[in-house]
Amino acid sequence: MKTDFLTNSFKTSVMSFLFVSMTTGCSLFSSRADVAETSAAPSTPAPLVQPAAPTTADAPTEDAHRQDETKPMEMPMHSMAHMPMMKSHSAPEGVASEKALGWLKNGNLRYRKGSLRKDGQSKKDIQRLATGQTPHTIVLSCSDSRVPPEVVFDQKLGEIFVIRTAGEALADNVIASIEYAVEHLGTRLIVVMGHTACGAVTAALKTMDGADAGSPALNNLVRDIHPRIASYKGKSPSKNIEEESWSNTRGVAKDLMERSHMLHEKVEAGELEIKTALYHLDDGRVDFTP
Repeated sequence: MKTDFLTNSFKTSVMSFLFVSMTTGCSLFSSRADVAETSAAPSTPAPLVQPAAPTTADAPTEDAHRQDETKPMEMPMHSMAHMPMMKSHSAPEGVASEKALGWLKNGNLRYRKGSLRKDGQSKKDIQRLATGQTPHTIVLSCSDSRVPPEVVFDQKLGEIFVIRTAGEALADNVIASIEYAVEHLGTRLIVVMGHTACGAVTAALKTMDGADAGSPALNNLVRDIHPRIASYKGKSPSKNIEEESWSNTRGVAKDLMERSHMLHEKVEAGELEIKTALYHLDDGRVDFTP
């Protein structure tokens, strides 16, 4: 009897020990799992990149919609830039040509002073323009890498509609691009801008007697320019080819009127203005015809 009693007591002690051990082990396992889970997924993770402080473009000043000054503006886009593209064929009413021309002149002055705008190219501007565009000016300029209109006029996203060809050469696709902006985007000012020391005009001067320009495509290019500078054939070039370049830009403006019935009608109706301009490579100045 005594042996049976001891045996039963030992079994009871062992079972109690196992129960306590299992309970304690589960508790420890659970605690460690909680710690591991907490370490792996903090409730408030730190951002990988700290957000930048708001810029003036995100918080425009009271001058936010003006380009009428020569100092850098804070988002000086006209209010029409916020309009989506029209789904019908009727174009939105564009900015008056006089005002648009003033913006270009002020922008060129800022460019020359080195006080360029810092707005107009933020993420908000990109998103705002995703639904459409209403540029205030069409600029047809030379392809020369030293004469980017957006830079020399200090204009930003959605503000000017730019077409660039060597020597402002005209082709159907160039004229069609201009007509599109006038008809569908409501733009009321066209600027044909040449520049001093233009390589395309120089090549045209050198091939006035029918010399080969180097390829069929280049021959077509200079042939487009020849009639506009015909009065300079056989003469000594002017300094920096300035006079010849002016003659070419004026000729391009005239050709636009003759080759596009749409543009001609709108100019005659006072709905569109075509201005010519010349960029000076030596100082960054843009001169406009009166």
